[in-house]
Amino acid sequence: ERWSLAFPFSRPDCKASLGNCKCSHRPGTSGGALDVVVGDGRSDFCIASRAHLVLAKGQLAKHCQANDIAHWPIAGFDDATDVLAAWLARHARIPA
Repeated sequence: ERWSLAFPFSRPDCKASLGNCKCSHRPGTSGGALDVVVGDGRSDFCIASRAHLVLAKGQLAKHCQANDIAHWPIAGFDDATDVLAAWLARHARIPA
């Protein structure tokens, strides 16, 4: 009858040693899906290197700059929705 803390998405091999290893959510190729990351911190580092579009602020933006990862700097979600809408207009796949 006590509370317990669980981290179902943690992995012992997580490069960032986090309780939610985001890279484990998308471990390989995305099967044609367009992967978009919107983030601001260390937990987004590994998945940002594999995404088609990275919208970054804070630590993630600095990480992307330092590691030559293409990204759009954003200040908040208003910026993110504007950038994402324009990007999707250019990259969205229309079903046959």
